Amino acid sequence: MVRSFLGKEIRKSLRYYREERIDSHVEVEPSSEVTPDLIERVSPDTSIVGIGASSILAEIPGVFANNAIPAVEALRNKDEVEGENVIVIGGGTVGCKAGL
Repeated sequence: MVRSFLGKEIRKSLRYYREERIDSHVEVEPSSEVTPDLIERVSPDTSIVGIGASSILAEIPGVFANNAIPAVEALRNKDEVEGENVIVIGGGTVGCKAGL
C-alpha cells in the first residue's frame, strides 16, 4: 500500500514539474555533463547547484564563485538569484524546484 501511494505521489509530482517547466519556458538538458567549458559557453548570470539531499558541494571548478549558490539557498533566498541567464546543476527534487 505504501509503495503504491508513493508511486502515485511521485508520478503526480513529475507531472506537476513537467507542466511548470513548460509554462516557465525553462530549457532542460537532461543527462548533460556540467563542465567548465559548458559553463563558459552558457555564461550564466547565476548558477544553482542542486546536488541531492545532502548539503555537500561537489568539487566543480567555480562552485564557490560569488555567483554560485546551493539550490536550497536559492529557494530560501530567491532575491539572491539574479539575472535572466541562470544555470541549475543537478536535477533532483530540489534542483527541479530551484529551476522553476
